[in-house]
Amino acid sequence: MLISSFLFRLAITFIVGIAASSFLTISWFLIILAALSGFFIFILDNRSTLAVCLIGLSMGSAFLNYRIDQRLKQYDLWQAEEKVILLATVIDMPDNYPTGVRMLLKSDWLISAKSPELKGNISIFGEYDLKDYKLGQQVIVSGRIHHDSGDFQDYQMKENIQGSLFYPSIKPVGFNKYYIIPYLLSRIKFRAEKLIDQKLVEPQGSLLKAMMFGQRISQSMDLSEQLRRTGLSHIAVVSGMHLIILVQLILVLTRRLKMSVKRSAGWSLLIILFFVLLTGGRPSICRAGLMVGFGLLGSLIGRISQSQRAFIWAGFFLLIANPLLLRWDIGFQLSFGATAGLIYLMPQLKRLLYWLPGGTLRDLLSVTLSAQLAVAPLVAYHFGQISLIGPLANIIVVSFLPIIFSVGLIFLITGGFFIISLFLNLILMAVINFIIYFSGINWAAITWMPSPVLIVIYYLILGLIVFYFNQKEKSSFNAPGLC
Repeated sequence: MLISSFLFRLAITFIVGIAASSFLTISWFLIILAALSGFFIFILDNRSTLAVCLIGLSMGSAFLNYRIDQRLKQYDLWQAEEKVILLATVIDMPDNYPTGVRMLLKSDWLISAKSPELKGNISIFGEYDLKDYKLGQQVIVSGRIHHDSGDFQDYQMKENIQGSLFYPSIKPVGFNKYYIIPYLLSRIKFRAEKLIDQKLVEPQGSLLKAMMFGQRISQSMDLSEQLRRTGLSHIAVVSGMHLIILVQLILVLTRRLKMSVKRSAGWSLLIILFFVLLTGGRPSICRAGLMVGFGLLGSLIGRISQSQRAFIWAGFFLLIANPLLLRWDIGFQLSFGATAGLIYLMPQLKRLLYWLPGGTLRDLLSVTLSAQLAVAPLVAYHFGQISLIGPLANIIVVSFLPIIFSVGLIFLITGGFFIISLFLNLILMAVINFIIYFSGINWAAITWMPSPVLIVIYYLILGLIVFYFNQKEKSSFNAPGLC
Protein backbone atom coordinates (compact mmCIF):
# COMPACT_ATOMS: atom_id res chain seq x y z
CA MET A 1 0.00 0.00 0.00
CA LEU A 2 1.40 3.39 -0.98
CA ILE A 3 2.07 5.73 1.95
CA SER A 4 0.02 8.55 0.36
CA SER A 5 -2.97 6.24 -0.17
CA PHE A 6 -2.68 4.90 3.39
CA LEU A 7 -2.57 8.43 4.89
CA PHE A 8 -5.51 9.58 2.76
CA ARG A 9 -7.67 6.66 3.89
CA LEU A 10 -6.57 7.27 7.47
CA ALA A 11 -7.63 10.94 7.17
CA ILE A 12 -11.08 9.95 5.86
CA THR A 13 -11.73 7.44 8.64
CA PHE A 14 -10.32 9.88 11.21
CA ILE A 15 -13.01 12.40 10.16
CA VAL A 16 -15.68 9.68 10.25
CA GLY A 17 -14.51 8.74 13.76
CA ILE A 18 -14.92 12.35 14.93
CA ALA A 19 -18.37 12.48 13.29
CA ALA A 20 -19.45 9.23 15.00
CA SER A 21 -18.30 10.43 18.43
CA SER A 22 -19.93 13.83 17.86
CA PHE A 23 -23.41 12.31 17.61
CA LEU A 24 -23.03 9.00 19.50
CA THR A 25 -21.55 8.11 22.88
CA ILE A 26 -18.58 5.81 22.21
CA SER A 27 -16.85 4.46 25.31
CA TRP A 28 -13.07 4.35 25.76
CA PHE A 29 -13.33 0.55 25.98
CA LEU A 30 -14.74 0.34 22.42
CA ILE A 31 -12.16 2.85 21.15
CA ILE A 32 -9.22 0.89 22.61
CA LEU A 33 -10.67 -2.41 21.38
CA ALA A 34 -11.05 -1.02 17.82
CA ALA A 35 -7.51 0.40 17.88
CA LEU A 36 -5.92 -2.86 19.09
CA SER A 37 -7.90 -4.88 16.53
CA GLY A 38 -6.85 -2.52 13.77
CA PHE A 39 -3.15 -2.71 14.65
CA PHE A 40 -3.30 -6.50 14.93
CA ILE A 41 -4.91 -6.83 11.48
CA PHE A 42 -2.41 -4.33 10.06
CA ILE A 43 0.53 -6.41 11.34
CA LEU A 44 -0.91 -9.47 9.61
CA ASP A 45 -1.78 -7.60 6.39
CA ASN A 46 -0.56 -4.04 5.86
CA ARG A 47 -2.84 -3.72 2.81
CA SER A 48 -6.02 -4.39 4.76
CA THR A 49 -8.68 -1.69 4.35
CA LEU A 50 -10.40 -2.92 7.53
CA ALA A 51 -7.23 -2.24 9.52
CA VAL A 52 -7.01 1.34 8.24
CA CYS A 53 -10.71 1.90 9.00
CA LEU A 54 -10.45 0.61 12.57
CA ILE A 55 -7.28 2.62 13.31
CA GLY A 56 -8.68 5.82 11.80
CA LEU A 57 -12.08 5.51 13.48
CA SER A 58 -10.52 4.86 16.89
CA MET A 59 -8.07 7.76 16.49
CA GLY A 60 -10.84 10.20 15.53
CA SER A 61 -13.12 9.10 18.37
CA ALA A 62 -10.28 9.15 20.92
CA PHE A 63 -9.12 12.61 19.82
CA LEU A 64 -12.60 14.14 20.14
CA ASN A 65 -13.30 12.47 23.50
CA TYR A 66 -9.94 13.65 24.84
CA ARG A 67 -10.50 17.25 23.78
CA ILE A 68 -14.02 17.28 25.25
CA ASP A 69 -12.74 15.83 28.53
CA GLN A 70 -10.04 18.50 28.69
CA ARG A 71 -12.49 21.34 28.17
CA LEU A 72 -15.07 19.94 30.61
CA LYS A 73 -12.41 19.68 33.33
CA GLN A 74 -11.39 23.29 32.78
CA TYR A 75 -15.03 24.34 32.77
CA ASP A 76 -15.61 22.63 36.11
CA LEU A 77 -12.56 24.38 37.58
CA TRP A 78 -13.82 27.78 36.44
CA GLN A 79 -17.32 27.06 37.76
CA ALA A 80 -15.85 26.23 41.16
CA GLU A 81 -14.34 29.73 41.42
CA GLU A 82 -15.98 32.72 43.02
CA LYS A 83 -13.87 35.81 42.37
CA VAL A 84 -10.78 35.80 40.16
CA ILE A 85 -8.07 38.30 39.30
CA LEU A 86 -6.00 37.54 36.25
CA LEU A 87 -3.81 38.92 33.50
CA ALA A 88 -5.43 38.26 30.11
CA THR A 89 -5.09 39.16 26.43
CA VAL A 90 -7.88 40.41 24.18
CA ILE A 91 -7.95 37.77 21.40
CA ASP A 92 -10.92 39.00 19.33
CA MET A 93 -12.22 42.39 18.32
CA PRO A 94 -14.61 43.76 20.99
CA ASP A 95 -18.19 43.87 19.71
CA ASN A 96 -21.49 45.47 20.68
CA TYR A 97 -24.31 43.18 21.85
CA PRO A 98 -27.74 43.92 23.38
CA THR A 99 -26.28 43.16 26.84
CA GLY A 100 -23.34 45.52 26.28
CA VAL A 101 -19.82 45.21 24.92
CA ARG A 102 -18.49 41.66 24.66
CA MET A 103 -14.79 40.83 24.72
CA LEU A 104 -13.07 37.47 24.39
CA LEU A 105 -9.92 37.08 26.52
CA LYS A 106 -7.24 34.43 26.90
CA SER A 107 -6.01 33.84 30.42
CA ASP A 108 -2.24 34.48 30.58
CA TRP A 109 -1.44 34.50 34.31
CA LEU A 110 -3.48 34.00 37.48
CA ILE A 111 -3.10 36.70 40.11
CA SER A 112 -5.75 35.47 42.51
CA ALA A 113 -7.79 32.24 42.21
CA LYS A 114 -8.56 29.11 44.22
CA SER A 115 -7.23 26.75 41.56
CA PRO A 116 -3.74 27.30 40.06
CA GLU A 117 -4.70 25.21 37.00
CA LEU A 118 -7.16 27.64 35.43
CA LYS A 119 -6.55 28.27 31.74
CA GLY A 120 -8.46 28.78 28.53
CA ASN A 121 -10.64 31.63 27.26
CA ILE A 122 -13.21 33.75 29.07
CA SER A 123 -15.85 36.14 27.78
CA ILE A 124 -16.70 39.36 29.56
CA PHE A 125 -19.71 41.64 29.17
CA GLY A 126 -20.03 45.23 30.33
CA GLU A 127 -20.28 48.90 29.44
CA TYR A 128 -16.87 49.67 27.98
CA ASP A 129 -15.57 52.10 25.38
CA LEU A 130 -14.62 50.08 22.28
CA LYS A 131 -11.78 52.42 21.33
CA ASP A 132 -9.99 51.72 24.64
CA TYR A 133 -9.55 47.99 23.94
CA LYS A 134 -7.79 46.51 20.93
CA LEU A 135 -6.91 43.00 19.79
CA GLY A 136 -3.69 41.88 21.50
CA GLN A 137 -4.04 44.26 24.43
CA GLN A 138 -3.25 42.87 27.87
CA VAL A 139 -5.57 43.71 30.73
CA ILE A 140 -5.97 42.90 34.40
CA VAL A 141 -9.48 41.56 34.99
CA SER A 142 -11.13 41.34 38.39
CA GLY A 143 -14.64 39.98 38.87
CA ARG A 144 -16.95 37.15 39.85
CA ILE A 145 -17.49 34.11 37.65
CA HIS A 146 -21.00 33.78 36.30
CA HIS A 147 -22.26 30.31 37.27
CA ASP A 148 -24.32 28.71 34.51
CA SER A 149 -27.70 27.45 35.69
CA GLY A 150 -28.12 25.03 32.78
CA ASP A 151 -25.95 22.60 30.88
CA PHE A 152 -22.57 23.53 29.48
CA GLN A 153 -23.23 25.62 26.40
CA ASP A 154 -22.25 23.99 23.11
CA TYR A 155 -21.01 27.30 21.76
CA GLN A 156 -18.72 27.79 24.75
CA MET A 157 -17.31 24.30 24.38
CA LYS A 158 -16.59 24.81 20.68
CA GLU A 159 -14.90 28.18 21.28
CA ASN A 160 -13.01 26.89 24.36
CA ILE A 161 -14.72 29.54 26.51
CA GLN A 162 -14.47 28.32 30.09
CA GLY A 163 -16.28 31.06 31.96
CA SER A 164 -18.09 34.38 31.75
CA LEU A 165 -17.80 37.55 33.80
CA PHE A 166 -20.41 40.30 33.84
CA TYR A 167 -19.26 43.88 34.41
CA PRO A 168 -15.82 43.01 35.83
CA SER A 169 -13.18 45.60 36.57
CA ILE A 170 -10.70 45.95 33.67
CA LYS A 171 -7.38 47.78 33.61
CA PRO A 172 -5.21 47.95 30.45
CA VAL A 173 -1.57 47.22 31.30
CA GLY A 174 0.26 46.68 28.02
CA PHE A 175 0.37 44.75 24.77
CA ASN A 176 1.06 41.07 24.05
CA LYS A 177 3.87 41.10 21.46
CA TYR A 178 2.78 37.70 20.08
CA TYR A 179 -0.38 39.35 18.73
CA ILE A 180 1.33 42.05 16.69
CA ILE A 181 0.34 40.54 13.30
CA PRO A 182 -3.35 39.97 14.25
CA TYR A 183 -3.37 43.51 15.68
CA LEU A 184 -2.02 45.06 12.47
CA LEU A 185 -4.51 43.07 10.38
CA SER A 186 -7.36 44.17 12.66
CA ARG A 187 -6.34 47.82 12.13
CA ILE A 188 -6.40 47.33 8.34
CA LYS A 189 -9.82 45.74 8.62
CA PHE A 190 -11.06 48.52 10.92
CA ARG A 191 -9.94 51.25 8.50
CA ALA A 192 -11.54 49.41 5.56
CA GLU A 193 -14.84 49.05 7.42
CA LYS A 194 -14.72 52.71 8.44
CA LEU A 195 -14.22 53.67 4.78
CA ILE A 196 -17.24 51.56 3.81
CA ASP A 197 -19.34 53.23 6.51
CA GLN A 198 -18.33 56.68 5.21
CA LYS A 199 -18.85 56.06 1.50
CA LEU A 200 -21.75 53.59 1.31
CA VAL A 201 -25.30 53.86 2.61
CA GLU A 202 -27.17 51.13 4.52
CA PRO A 203 -27.91 48.31 4.07
CA GLN A 204 -25.40 48.26 1.17
CA GLY A 205 -22.51 48.94 3.55
CA SER A 206 -23.43 46.07 5.89
CA LEU A 207 -23.78 43.65 2.97
CA LEU A 208 -20.37 44.61 1.54
CA LYS A 209 -18.67 44.26 4.95
CA ALA A 210 -20.23 40.82 5.33
CA MET A 211 -19.07 39.77 1.87
CA MET A 212 -15.55 41.22 2.14
CA PHE A 213 -14.69 40.61 5.80
CA GLY A 214 -17.23 38.14 7.15
CA GLN A 215 -18.80 40.68 9.51
CA ARG A 216 -22.17 39.41 10.72
CA ILE A 217 -25.30 41.23 9.58
CA SER A 218 -27.30 42.32 12.60
CA GLN A 219 -30.25 40.05 13.37
CA SER A 220 -32.35 43.18 13.87
CA MET A 221 -31.97 44.06 10.17
CA ASP A 222 -34.67 42.83 7.78
CA LEU A 223 -31.89 41.88 5.34
CA SER A 224 -30.78 39.00 7.57
CA GLU A 225 -34.20 37.31 7.45
CA GLN A 226 -34.63 38.08 3.74
CA LEU A 227 -31.34 36.33 2.97
CA ARG A 228 -32.53 33.23 4.82
CA ARG A 229 -35.89 33.15 3.02
CA THR A 230 -34.23 33.34 -0.37
CA GLY A 231 -31.47 30.81 0.36
CA LEU A 232 -28.85 33.51 -0.14
CA SER A 233 -27.28 33.62 3.31
CA HIS A 234 -24.06 32.25 1.82
CA ILE A 235 -23.41 35.48 -0.11
CA ALA A 236 -23.14 37.39 3.18
CA VAL A 237 -20.19 35.34 4.42
CA VAL A 238 -16.65 35.05 3.13
CA SER A 239 -16.40 31.78 1.22
CA GLY A 240 -14.42 29.87 -1.37
CA MET A 241 -16.09 31.87 -4.15
CA HIS A 242 -14.41 35.02 -2.85
CA LEU A 243 -11.03 33.33 -2.76
CA ILE A 244 -11.42 31.95 -6.27
CA ILE A 245 -12.25 35.44 -7.56
CA LEU A 246 -9.27 36.86 -5.66
CA VAL A 247 -6.90 34.22 -7.07
CA GLN A 248 -8.19 34.83 -10.61
CA LEU A 249 -7.48 38.55 -10.25
CA ILE A 250 -3.96 37.80 -8.96
CA LEU A 251 -3.30 35.40 -11.85
CA VAL A 252 -4.44 37.99 -14.41
CA LEU A 253 -2.14 40.57 -12.84
CA THR A 254 0.86 38.23 -12.61
CA ARG A 255 0.39 37.14 -16.23
CA ARG A 256 0.52 40.76 -17.32
CA LEU A 257 3.72 41.14 -15.30
CA LYS A 258 5.02 38.02 -17.13
CA MET A 259 5.69 36.06 -13.94
CA SER A 260 6.38 32.33 -14.07
CA VAL A 261 3.68 29.88 -12.96
CA LYS A 262 5.57 29.05 -9.76
CA ARG A 263 6.14 32.70 -8.78
CA SER A 264 2.49 33.46 -9.54
CA ALA A 265 1.34 30.56 -7.36
CA GLY A 266 3.70 31.64 -4.58
CA TRP A 267 2.34 35.20 -4.53
CA SER A 268 -1.20 33.84 -4.62
CA LEU A 269 -0.49 31.65 -1.57
CA LEU A 270 0.84 34.63 0.40
CA ILE A 271 -2.16 36.81 -0.49
CA ILE A 272 -4.58 34.00 0.38
CA LEU A 273 -2.92 33.62 3.80
CA PHE A 274 -3.18 37.39 4.32
CA PHE A 275 -6.87 37.38 3.33
CA VAL A 276 -7.71 34.40 5.58
CA LEU A 277 -6.08 36.12 8.58
CA LEU A 278 -7.72 39.44 7.71
CA THR A 279 -11.19 37.91 7.73
CA GLY A 280 -10.68 36.33 11.16
CA GLY A 281 -9.80 32.76 10.18
CA ARG A 282 -13.38 31.43 10.31
CA PRO A 283 -13.86 27.72 9.44
CA SER A 284 -15.51 28.43 6.06
CA ILE A 285 -12.70 30.68 4.85
CA CYS A 286 -10.02 28.39 6.34
CA ARG A 287 -11.55 25.45 4.46
CA ALA A 288 -11.60 27.45 1.25
CA GLY A 289 -8.08 28.73 1.86
CA LEU A 290 -6.75 25.22 2.42
CA MET A 291 -8.45 23.84 -0.68
CA VAL A 292 -7.29 26.64 -2.96
CA GLY A 293 -3.90 26.55 -1.26
CA PHE A 294 -3.48 22.83 -1.96
CA GLY A 295 -4.25 23.52 -5.62
CA LEU A 296 -1.66 26.30 -5.82
CA LEU A 297 0.85 24.19 -3.91
CA GLY A 298 0.38 21.53 -6.58
CA SER A 299 1.47 24.15 -9.16
CA LEU A 300 4.57 24.91 -7.11
CA ILE A 301 5.69 21.28 -6.79
CA GLY A 302 4.47 20.21 -10.23
CA ARG A 303 1.58 17.95 -9.17
CA ILE A 304 -2.07 18.05 -10.22
CA SER A 305 -4.35 18.72 -7.26
CA GLN A 306 -7.54 16.69 -6.94
CA SER A 307 -10.49 18.54 -5.46
CA GLN A 308 -11.67 15.46 -3.54
CA ARG A 309 -8.31 15.02 -1.83
CA ALA A 310 -7.97 18.73 -1.11
CA PHE A 311 -11.48 18.69 0.40
CA ILE A 312 -10.63 15.78 2.74
CA TRP A 313 -7.27 17.20 3.82
CA ALA A 314 -8.80 20.63 4.48
CA GLY A 315 -11.38 19.02 6.77
CA PHE A 316 -8.72 16.88 8.44
CA PHE A 317 -6.48 19.84 9.37
CA LEU A 318 -9.38 21.98 10.57
CA LEU A 319 -10.65 19.16 12.79
CA ILE A 320 -7.16 18.57 14.15
CA ALA A 321 -7.18 22.23 15.22
CA ASN A 322 -10.69 21.96 16.69
CA PRO A 323 -12.55 18.61 16.48
CA LEU A 324 -15.69 20.15 18.02
CA LEU A 325 -16.42 22.12 14.85
CA LEU A 326 -18.08 19.19 13.12
CA ARG A 327 -20.90 18.86 15.67
CA TRP A 328 -21.31 22.35 17.10
CA ASP A 329 -20.40 24.79 14.33
CA ILE A 330 -23.28 25.41 11.91
CA GLY A 331 -21.08 27.35 9.50
CA PHE A 332 -18.61 24.46 9.32
CA GLN A 333 -21.40 21.97 8.57
CA LEU A 334 -22.97 24.12 5.85
CA SER A 335 -19.64 25.06 4.30
CA PHE A 336 -18.41 21.48 4.05
CA GLY A 337 -21.81 20.19 3.00
CA ALA A 338 -22.03 22.71 0.15
CA THR A 339 -18.47 21.93 -0.95
CA ALA A 340 -19.19 18.19 -0.96
CA GLY A 341 -22.25 18.91 -3.11
CA LEU A 342 -20.17 20.87 -5.60
CA ILE A 343 -17.57 18.09 -5.82
CA TYR A 344 -19.82 15.03 -5.97
CA LEU A 345 -23.25 16.23 -7.16
CA MET A 346 -22.50 19.03 -9.60
CA PRO A 347 -20.92 16.85 -12.36
CA GLN A 348 -23.99 14.58 -12.36
CA LEU A 349 -26.43 17.51 -12.39
CA LYS A 350 -24.62 19.13 -15.32
CA ARG A 351 -25.16 15.94 -17.32
CA LEU A 352 -28.85 15.81 -16.35
CA LEU A 353 -29.29 19.46 -17.40
CA TYR A 354 -27.71 18.97 -20.82
CA TRP A 355 -30.96 20.13 -22.48
CA LEU A 356 -30.66 23.67 -21.09
CA PRO A 357 -29.54 26.27 -23.66
CA GLY A 358 -26.27 28.06 -22.89
CA GLY A 359 -23.37 26.73 -20.86
CA THR A 360 -23.44 29.59 -18.35
CA LEU A 361 -27.06 28.98 -17.35
CA ARG A 362 -26.41 25.24 -17.01
CA ASP A 363 -23.33 25.88 -14.86
CA LEU A 364 -25.11 28.36 -12.56
CA LEU A 365 -28.12 26.09 -12.06
CA SER A 366 -26.01 22.97 -11.44
CA VAL A 367 -23.85 24.83 -8.90
CA THR A 368 -26.92 26.20 -7.10
CA LEU A 369 -28.86 22.91 -7.04
CA SER A 370 -25.88 20.77 -5.99
CA ALA A 371 -25.03 23.06 -3.06
CA GLN A 372 -28.66 23.40 -1.94
CA LEU A 373 -29.42 19.67 -2.21
CA ALA A 374 -26.34 18.96 -0.09
CA VAL A 375 -27.31 21.30 2.76
CA ALA A 376 -31.14 21.43 2.57
CA PRO A 377 -31.85 19.20 5.61
CA LEU A 378 -29.14 20.91 7.66
CA VAL A 379 -30.56 24.37 6.89
CA ALA A 380 -34.06 23.17 7.78
CA TYR A 381 -32.84 21.52 11.00
CA HIS A 382 -30.96 24.60 12.25
CA PHE A 383 -33.25 27.39 10.97
CA GLY A 384 -36.64 25.68 10.73
CA GLN A 385 -37.27 26.63 7.13
CA ILE A 386 -36.12 25.82 3.61
CA SER A 387 -36.08 28.15 0.62
CA LEU A 388 -38.02 27.17 -2.50
CA ILE A 389 -37.07 30.30 -4.41
CA GLY A 390 -33.38 29.65 -3.72
CA PRO A 391 -32.35 28.14 -7.09
CA LEU A 392 -33.83 31.03 -9.08
CA ALA A 393 -32.59 33.68 -6.64
CA ASN A 394 -29.09 32.22 -6.70
CA ILE A 395 -28.88 32.16 -10.50
CA ILE A 396 -29.62 35.88 -10.64
CA VAL A 397 -27.84 37.19 -7.53
CA VAL A 398 -24.70 35.01 -7.62
CA SER A 399 -23.89 36.32 -11.10
CA PHE A 400 -23.30 39.75 -9.48
CA LEU A 401 -20.76 38.49 -6.92
CA PRO A 402 -17.60 38.56 -9.09
CA ILE A 403 -18.42 42.17 -10.06
CA ILE A 404 -19.12 43.20 -6.45
CA PHE A 405 -15.99 41.58 -5.09
CA SER A 406 -13.75 42.95 -7.86
CA VAL A 407 -15.18 46.48 -7.65
CA GLY A 408 -15.08 46.24 -3.83
CA LEU A 409 -11.34 45.58 -3.92
CA ILE A 410 -10.80 48.53 -6.29
CA PHE A 411 -12.99 50.66 -3.98
CA LEU A 412 -10.77 49.85 -0.98
CA ILE A 413 -7.49 50.26 -2.88
CA THR A 414 -8.54 53.68 -4.28
CA GLY A 415 -9.76 54.88 -0.87
CA GLY A 416 -13.40 55.05 -1.93
CA PHE A 417 -12.99 57.09 -5.13
CA PHE A 418 -16.29 58.86 -5.88
CA ILE A 419 -17.12 57.16 -9.21
CA ILE A 420 -16.21 53.71 -7.83
CA SER A 421 -18.31 54.34 -4.69
CA LEU A 422 -21.30 55.38 -6.78
CA PHE A 423 -21.02 52.33 -9.05
CA LEU A 424 -20.62 49.98 -6.07
CA ASN A 425 -23.64 51.51 -4.34
CA LEU A 426 -25.76 50.94 -7.45
CA ILE A 427 -24.70 47.29 -7.84
CA LEU A 428 -25.33 46.51 -4.17
CA MET A 429 -28.69 48.29 -4.30
CA ALA A 430 -29.70 46.17 -7.31
CA VAL A 431 -28.74 42.97 -5.46
CA ILE A 432 -30.64 44.04 -2.33
CA ASN A 433 -33.74 44.87 -4.40
CA PHE A 434 -33.61 41.40 -5.96
CA ILE A 435 -33.36 39.89 -2.46
CA ILE A 436 -36.31 41.96 -1.20
CA TYR A 437 -38.41 41.01 -4.21
CA PHE A 438 -37.72 37.27 -3.97
CA SER A 439 -38.21 37.17 -0.19
CA GLY A 440 -41.60 38.84 -0.57
CA ILE A 441 -43.02 35.96 -2.64
CA ASN A 442 -45.45 33.97 -0.48
CA TRP A 443 -44.01 30.57 -1.33
CA ALA A 444 -40.36 31.74 -1.12
CA ALA A 445 -39.77 29.52 1.94
CA ILE A 446 -41.62 26.82 3.82
CA THR A 447 -41.38 25.68 7.43
CA TRP A 448 -39.71 22.28 7.90
CA MET A 449 -38.03 20.78 10.95
CA PRO A 450 -36.60 17.34 10.03
CA SER A 451 -35.63 14.83 12.72
CA PRO A 452 -32.00 13.60 12.96
CA VAL A 453 -33.13 10.16 11.72
CA LEU A 454 -34.71 11.72 8.62
CA ILE A 455 -31.49 13.66 7.94
CA VAL A 456 -29.42 10.46 8.11
CA ILE A 457 -31.84 8.69 5.72
CA TYR A 458 -31.70 11.68 3.33
CA TYR A 459 -27.89 11.60 3.13
CA LEU A 460 -27.79 7.81 2.79
CA ILE A 461 -30.14 8.01 -0.21
CA LEU A 462 -28.16 10.91 -1.69
CA GLY A 463 -24.91 8.97 -1.22
CA LEU A 464 -26.35 5.89 -2.90
CA ILE A 465 -27.53 7.97 -5.87
CA VAL A 466 -24.07 9.53 -6.31
CA PHE A 467 -22.42 6.11 -5.98
CA TYR A 468 -24.77 4.62 -8.60
CA PHE A 469 -24.07 7.35 -11.16
CA ASN A 470 -20.32 7.18 -10.52
CA GLN A 471 -20.31 3.42 -11.06
CA LYS A 472 -22.43 3.84 -14.19
CA GLU A 473 -20.01 6.43 -15.51
CA LYS A 474 -17.00 4.17 -14.88
CA SER A 475 -18.65 1.18 -16.58
CA SER A 476 -19.65 3.22 -19.63
CA PHE A 477 -16.16 4.69 -19.81
CA ASN A 478 -14.56 1.24 -19.79
CA ALA A 479 -17.07 -0.41 -22.15
CA PRO A 480 -15.16 0.31 -25.39
CA GLY A 481 -12.05 -1.26 -23.95
CA LEU A 482 -13.91 -4.52 -23.33
CA CYS A 483 -15.01 -4.91 -26.98
